[in-house]
Amino acid sequence: MWFEESLIAPGLRRITEGGFVHTYLLEGSERAVLVDSGFGIGDIGAVVKGLTAKPILVVNTHGHLDHVGGNSHFDVTLLHQAESLKDAADSAPRFREAAAQEDFPVPFPEGFKPSQYAPQVPEPTHRVAGGEVIDLGGRALEVLPTPGHTIGSICLLEESNRFLFTGDTVMDRPLQGIGEGVSLSVYQDSLQMLAGMAPDLDLILPGHGPSPLPAATLSELAECARQLDQSAFCDMNLSGRKTAGMNVGRFVFFLALRR
Repeated sequence: MWFEESLIAPGLRRITEGGFVHTYLLEGSERAVLVDSGFGIGDIGAVVKGLTAKPILVVNTHGHLDHVGGNSHFDVTLLHQAESLKDAADSAPRFREAAAQEDFPVPFPEGFKPSQYAPQVPEPTHRVAGGEVIDLGGRALEVLPTPGHTIGSICLLEESNRFLFTGDTVMDRPLQGIGEGVSLSVYQDSLQMLAGMAPDLDLILPGHGPSPLPAATLSELAECARQLDQSAFCDMNLSGRKTAGMNVGRFVFFLALRR
C-alpha cells in the first residue's frame, strides 16, 4: 500500500508515504495535528480523515515538496514565516523528469504516472515564528525554530509525553542537508539546542528513515556537526547535482544542492 499506518503511542500514528517520508497524526480531545503532509501522490486527506473525525491542522516542519505536497487536502496549514514554498514548486518538474517506480520501495497508487505529477501547494493559512503552543485538548505542541535543514525549519515538542517531531532537522540517515541561506554556525546551534533537550525526551520522530529514534540521536548528530569546518568541505555530486560536503563519523553533511 502507498500509505502505511502504524500506532506509535496512544493518540500518535505514523503514516509513511511510499516507504519514503513519514507524517504523524497526533490527536487530542478537541483537534488533531498532522505533522507534514507528504508528497501529495496519494490522497493523504482521505487516509487521515479515516483515522480521526476531529478538526485537523497541518503543521509543516519545512517547505520541501515531500513534506508539503499533500497540503491541498486540508483547510488549515501552518508554516514558519521564514520558509518559502519555492523549492516545492521547483522540485515538481524535476520529479516528473527523473522519478521512477524503482525509486520507491512500494508500488505507486493505481493510475499514477510520475510524468503527470503536478501537486498544488497553496500558501499556508497561518505563519508561525516559534514559541507558539498548539492546544489539541489535553495535549499541546510547542513550535521550536530550528534553522538548519532550511532557513525556516521547525521542530515540534510535546513536552508532556516527551515526544519531539524533527522533520528533516534530525534523521538517522547518512546524508544530512544544510539549507540555502543557513550559516554553518546557525545549523550547529540548532542541533546543540536540541541535544540539550535529550534528557527530557523519549522519542524522536523524524521525517525519513528509522522512526522513532532514541533521544541519544540528538547528541550524536550535534557532536558530529560540531566538528564541521566549511573550509574542509569537498565538491560532491548527488543525484547529478553539484554540492559540497564533509564526512564526520557516520554522517555526510552537505550544503544546499545547486543546479
